Amino acid sequence: MSCSLYRPFSINIFPFLAFTSVSFLNLSAKIIYFQIESKRISDIFKFLTESISVITIIIKIIKNDNKYNNIFAYLKYFFYLCTKIRNESLMNDEKMYAMVGSSVHPGEILQSVLEDYAMSQKDLAVAIGKPSPIVNDIIKGKRNINPEFAVLLEAVLPDISAADWMSMQNQYDISNLHRQKEIQQQKDLIEQWNILKGYLNLNYMKKKLRLADDLSQSLDAILGYLGISEVQELEEKQQSVMGYFKKSEKSNTDPINLLTWLCVVRHRSDEQILDKGFDIDKIDNLLSELNEIFYANIQVEKMATNLLNSYGIKFLVEKKLDKMAVDGVSFWSGDNPTIVMTERMNRIDNFAFVLCHELGHIVKHLYVEKDREFLDDINGLKEDKREDEANKFAEDALWKGFAKDIAFGKIRVPFAASRFLQQIAAEQRINISIVVGQYQHYCENYNKTNSPYAICRNLIQKIG
Repeated sequence: MSCSLYRPFSINIFPFLAFTSVSFLNLSAKIIYFQIESKRISDIFKFLTESISVITIIIKIIKNDNKYNNIFAYLKYFFYLCTKIRNESLMNDEKMYAMVGSSVHPGEILQSVLEDYAMSQKDLAVAIGKPSPIVNDIIKGKRNINPEFAVLLEAVLPDISAADWMSMQNQYDISNLHRQKEIQQQKDLIEQWNILKGYLNLNYMKKKLRLADDLSQSLDAILGYLGISEVQELEEKQQSVMGYFKKSEKSNTDPINLLTWLCVVRHRSDEQILDKGFDIDKIDNLLSELNEIFYANIQVEKMATNLLNSYGIKFLVEKKLDKMAVDGVSFWSGDNPTIVMTERMNRIDNFAFVLCHELGHIVKHLYVEKDREFLDDINGLKEDKREDEANKFAEDALWKGFAKDIAFGKIRVPFAASRFLQQIAAEQRINISIVVGQYQHYCENYNKTNSPYAICRNLIQKIG
């Protein structure tokens, strides 16, 4: 069908023409879907190429008559449908993808339009005031249509507007870019990077790994650091983290920052190799030596690390990220258990309790359930059997059987308890901060005062 064929007929033929075209294309659309299912991509492509050319011409004719607005809308919809099918179905086939790009250069459409108008390339060149070689290059797809050329075409060939010529050229250019391997690779990188943003704090990771701004190198470095090949492998880990939030009912912790922190500490743990395994039978000796470190409060982090390593336990301190209410985590790594702490509160009593709490998880739970992971916010622990057991273990480890509640019950004036608490600390060789901190909790639990954490706070020590 060509424009030259339409002109001799009266306007009454257009409804019939439109109806016939729509019926044919509607039926053909259904055929397309069957062909997609049978993978006959070449047939689909041939149909689309021919149909879109026909629809373009029909739309140009009908849209200028208000009586056929509904038909015009229908045709526009079908044009959209064909384009959607092409984009979503054909573009996934690499071979057909190349064919699409090479089949829609506006020069080919220009050639067809010139035939409709019974014009030669030379006639067009004279009409628009351009050299014939330029017109020939455009028709052969060697030269692109620019805005000036499009405006001149509209003046000579009014059935197609300058905007439509430019739209066809832009679509052709974009299709060519999509077909370029480098562009596709960069698109894939951007897509993977954006997916990764949904799991990790990438600014933190780039600083942690000292990465440059090269997207490809950064992505490879981060995935390599995490020991995974696909970004999607982080989904299972994220679900585990979100399960923790559901359990703890937290609302003030950023899951992306938390997952980032967990990935970092897992990596650090995997890098650390100990020359001995963990012996649960030596736990009492370990706790006795740890208490001496807490009591002295000198180079605690270094002393605790060396001691724990000597007992076959990996120990790390990794500062927390923003909006991350976590004190510590414990898990099994290789042949050894691992404890990681954030030192969120720079107090020796908090350090000691968190460390012993995680040791409780190792002894009570991880030793027999090595695939578990315990993530703890000591101040926000909910009622849970395993957490209660870890709390009890930590309390027994730090107090060594001393009946603290009986001793605390003898104090009549909480804010005058300083000397008595110091005496307990000296006699039991328990760091004074641990004694004071525990007494503050005692006063809170038994409503001894409205400001329990103001009691003897001058005796609280930072981590030495």
